[in-house]
Amino acid sequence: MQTCARNTKEIIAGRARRVSASDKLTRIDPTIAALIDHTILKADATREDVVKVCASSAVQFASVCVNPYWVPLVRSELAGTR
Repeated sequence: MQTCARNTKEIIAGRARRVSASDKLTRIDPTIAALIDHTILKADATREDVVKVCASSAVQFASVCVNPYWVPLVRSELAGTR
């Protein structure tokens, strides 16, 4: 985990504007999380999958990327968040 955080900070220092992360990531530096676009683009994603991504994104990630079908749900789930 520390190696990943160190490497990510080096990438950011190189002027990266966004980074990605594995869905298995459990802890993340908030300064790094603010640069991550959390995605759920699987064609077979369920409502529950999308809500789960929104719940984690509302508190730490920069954005949520979804298929257009899910935009109304995501808008509702993230209302009032940054």
